[in-house]
Amino acid sequence: YNLDSPAAYKRVGGKKARSILHALSEAGVTLPDNPRILDFGCGAAGTLVAMREQFPKAQAYGCDLKGDVLKWVGKHRPDLTIRVTEPAPPLPADYKDFDLVYAISVWTHMPVAACQAWLDHMHERLKPGGALVITVISPDDELVRRHNFDPATLPARVRAEGGAIYDAGKDMSYIDRQWFEDQPNLKLHSYGQPKEIGQQIVVLTKR
Repeated sequence: YNLDSPAAYKRVGGKKARSILHALSEAGVTLPDNPRILDFGCGAAGTLVAMREQFPKAQAYGCDLKGDVLKWVGKHRPDLTIRVTEPAPPLPADYKDFDLVYAISVWTHMPVAACQAWLDHMHERLKPGGALVITVISPDDELVRRHNFDPATLPARVRAEGGAIYDAGKDMSYIDRQWFEDQPNLKLHSYGQPKEIGQQIVVLTKR
C-alpha cells in the first residue's frame, strides 16, 4: 500500500485515478462537480484520495475486507467515509445513490457467482445513469501466460462457460467482453486496456 512512502502512495493513487477518469471521458461519461464516489476494495485509499483531489466537493466513500489497513485510513484521512465490508453483499445501508463506483483488481479475485452478485448489487446502489468502472483480466491477454494459461485457447474455454471463469487455485477470474454485454441492467461503454493499470478497464452505466 506504500504506507511508508508518501510519494509512492500519491503516485500510485494518482495513476489509478487518472486511468479511471480517462476511461470515463473516453466513454463519454461525465460526473457532477459534487459526485458521490465509492472505491470498492479501497485498500489504503490512495486512489480515493487522488479522486478527492480532482473533485474537492465529492462525497468520498471506501470499503474493504481488510480492517487493519482501514484503521490506518481512518486515522490519517478522517474526511473519507470508510467501512469494513463482508465478502458478499450488501453494502452498508448508507452506501447508496453513487454517481461513480470503481473497483481496481477486485473482480479479478472473485468466483463467478460473487462477480455477478456484486455487479447486481452495484446496480442497486448506483444513481440512475451512474457509472461503474472495474478492472478485469481478459482471457486473451498475454498476462494469462503468467498463470499458466494460453491466451490463444483460454477465450474459447471462457466463452463455453458463459463468459467468465474462476480458478480457485490461483484465486483469479477471467471475464470476457460478452459477459458484460449480456448484463440486462448495465450498459457497457468500453472494455479496453489502459497503459497505466495493466488490466482491462470496463466502463458500465446503470440503465
